[in-house]
This record gives sequence, structure tokens and C-alpha cells, in this order.
Amino acid sequence: MRTAFDVWTVASQTVYRAVPYNVVTDWVGQGRLVADDRLRLSGTEVWTRLGDTAAFATYLPRADEKSIGDEAEALEKVELGMEVRHIDDEDEDVDMIPLIDISLVLLIFFMMTSTVSISKNSIDIPESLQAYKPTVDPDEIWVGMDKVGTSNEPIYSVGVGTKPAAKEEEHLTKEQAVMAVKTKLESRHDPSKIRISAHKKLSVDQVQDFMGELEKMRTYLSPSKEKLTRIESISAETSDKGGS
Repeated sequence: MRTAFDVWTVASQTVYRAVPYNVVTDWVGQGRLVADDRLRLSGTEVWTRLGDTAAFATYLPRADEKSIGDEAEALEKVELGMEVRHIDDEDEDVDMIPLIDISLVLLIFFMMTSTVSISKNSIDIPESLQAYKPTVDPDEIWVGMDKVGTSNEPIYSVGVGTKPAAKEEEHLTKEQAVMAVKTKLESRHDPSKIRISAHKKLSVDQVQDFMGELEKMRTYLSPSKEKLTRIESISAETSDKGGS
């Protein structure tokens, strides 16, 4: 059985469940995880600072690493080799081609990094402090946890991919939301991803409590008594407001 970890990115307060060891090391090497982020073995309770974990600390980039060759190169005299020419009247026209190229590159960049709203009933979730944003899976099941007025109990909605929730799957209680997710899982043959988008004023405890209810449905016994997996992963977007 492969070792898997739950990963908690402190900056964006996002929790990723059952992440394989090699994926965690890749994230650390790519800079998507930093020393102050937390992790724990899946199925355990205690969070550990990533920078204090020997198995992953070695993958963290060292800010003080600088090669002697780079310093020597920086100190070398730079010969520009540029030809000085006088500006004539015919050179007054500005070359617009480089400007057009830059504009096209920026346009493609903004198109690729734009995010998709998961529901017409938008939920005020916290903004991520990291550049990385996961791509929305069209088959992914999403659960919205919204805060209404001064009520301590959130209002739930359930949908799939980028589609808004159907009318019968809006304004649900926690128990109704769990049943709605279970119904969608039972209609599928392959394990599903579940994403929770919580209002930024809801506490982490409330989100973790709901994730615990979903975890109970992760596996099930088939008619042949074979243990099968319904849920591939559970992730959450939230902010620590009043939680532990």
C-alpha cells in the first residue's frame, strides 16, 4: 500500500486528502509547498510542520545557494557591442510588431489563468495566496457551504463540474447535502473527486466536520464482499475563522 499524506497549505487554508508521497515531494520541489505548510499521514490526527519533517525538508529550495561561477560571471566586464547610430527623420516611426507580440502573449496568459465560477449562487470564498489553482474537473462533485445572516449552521448546495446546483439541490441542511452527494456517488462506476467551497466566515471546524461525513462514504462493500472506493479525493477551499 502506498504511503499517502493529508496536506494543509497554510497560506490558502486548503486541505488535500490522501496525496501520494512522490506527489508531495514534487509539490515541494516546485515551490507549491513551503516550510510552514502542514502535513500528516492519512488517517492520523496530528499535523506536522513540513519544514520540521526530515523526509520532505531536504526537497525545500535553499535561498542561500549560489554558485561561485554565477558570482564570477556577474562581476565580469560586460561588453555591449552595440553600434551607435544617429536617429534620422526616417527613424521616427515606432515599430509596433514587438508591442503586438507582447499583447498577444499577455492575452493568452490571462485566458489560461482565468478561473471558472462553480455556481450562479456565488459563495464568498477566500482568495488563494498562491499562483497555483487546480483545474476544475467537469465530472467533479462540488459542495457549497454558504453563511446566511447570523446563523451558525451553513446552507449547503450540491452540483457537478462548472454547472450550478439544481433547484432541488439548493438550500440544503448538512444531512440533506450528505444524501445528495451519496446519491451522485452511487450512480457512478468510477471513484469521484469532491471539492468543498466554504464561505470565508465559516470556521475550519465546520468544514472538517462535513469532510468527516464524506469520508464515511469513501469505501463500500460490493455484493461480492469486495472493498471498493467511491471517493478518489476530497479537497476544500476555506479560511480559518474561529476554528481550532
